[in-house]
Amino acid sequence: MWLVNSEYRYASYLSHQLAVQNVAFVDSGNGGVDFNHWPSPVAVSVGTGVRIGFRPIARLRVRADYAHGLQKLRQRHNVVVGMQQYF
Repeated sequence: MWLVNSEYRYASYLSHQLAVQNVAFVDSGNGGVDFNHWPSPVAVSVGTGVRIGFRPIARLRVRADYAHGLQKLRQRHNVVVGMQQYF
């Protein structure tokens, strides 16, 4: 569960078919059995990424992110790629 997620996004390319966004972010959170057994301190990471939107398909995004763990992450460097479409 994320406790804090802050993103700054800006468009680097726009056309009728394609939208490319760059993003810088800070994430903080953790997971536990329940709130009474919440691991502390929480994990914190900062990162950057890119979002590619295909404008004819409403809200479809392909994303690639790089995150650098600052605190309590098993891996200091993480790359995530994915595709999502909001409903």
